[in-house]
Amino acid sequence: METRLFVAAAFVAGALAGCAPGPGGIEDVAPGGRSCVSLFQQLDLVENNVGLLGRRNQSVPPAIQPIAAWLRNGDCITLSRDLAGMDAALRDPATPRGDGSRARGGALVHAGAVTSIRDDARSLGYFEALGYHAYSIGTPGVGRRVFVGPMATDAGAAAAMDAARRAGFRYPYIRRRGPSYFGGIVQSR
Repeated sequence: METRLFVAAAFVAGALAGCAPGPGGIEDVAPGGRSCVSLFQQLDLVENNVGLLGRRNQSVPPAIQPIAAWLRNGDCITLSRDLAGMDAALRDPATPRGDGSRARGGALVHAGAVTSIRDDARSLGYFEALGYHAYSIGTPGVGRRVFVGPMATDAGAAAAMDAARRAGFRYPYIRRRGPSYFGGIVQSR
């Protein structure tokens, strides 16, 4: 069974290897040369199709081991030093604010993945202070993945991505399908 999961993950990884740059024309290639958004999207596909979310065993499942390693080694994970400007972004009136609304089935923004409980709490507090709904999900081998939304409009999702970049998350993107603890399965346009 694990061999089949690894083969499925390898197939998904190969299928997405040539994905385009990030949304809005923003280049998402990390210093390691990998497309971080594409790697996170590969992880999304594996999680959605293999059902890795909510596992009680915290070992890294074979299906995500290569993707998790590429994310870590490719400089795609947000570290504490990356979030150093978060407090300044919160005080900056130009940082986009949310209106506190939730949209069932709207666009869910994946801000990024953090590796410490402190960064997770700071990130969630940052987005909540800006008027967005935020939560995180732990993924073995990757860290806590921070999600914002769901958003009712593409403009709202773009604003949340801008707020994420201002905080220090380098590779936010709209997650087109996946779990949302604020309104069911997200299936954005």
